[in-house]
Amino acid sequence: MATYQNNIPNPALKESNKSSKCLGYALGQGVETKISSNLSLTGDVAITRLNDEPDQMLGIIRLGMGMHYTLK
Repeated sequence: MATYQNNIPNPALKESNKSSKCLGYALGQGVETKISSNLSLTGDVAITRLNDEPDQMLGIIRLGMGMHYTLK
């Protein structure tokens, strides 16, 4: 379950912000490369789908990168 807010005005319905709840899912894959025993770089890609209306589906491709330091 996901919640999102649409900030595009809809003059036909006279509403400026629309909050909706919809069913969503995400599929993705990531990699991690160790730089040292405590430091690593990560990257991932995911495809997210949100089913808002019966005839609409919002699809997003998300790319992520990060640096992680682990305390031991």
